[in-house]
Amino acid sequence: TISNLTRLTELYLYDNKLTGSIPSVQNLTKLFHVQLSKNHFSGTIPPSIFTMSSLSYLDLSENNLNGSIEVPNSSTSSS
Repeated sequence: TISNLTRLTELYLYDNKLTGSIPSVQNLTKLFHVQLSKNHFSGTIPPSIFTMSSLSYLDLSENNLNGSIEVPNSSTSSS
């Protein structure tokens, strides 16, 4: 599975007509660029994606995703 590729830093799987849910990438601690647009992924975005400290670019556009996006550790400041 993709989660065994622990040294992976970039993942480009755009425009491949991939189906199903977004694969788990939480074990890929070196991953900083994920491009999964223009596929047929469905379901929700795994919350673990938003806890990956190395991730700086994520493109999931043009898929069939649903649900809300909940970013952990987000806070609002009050004045």
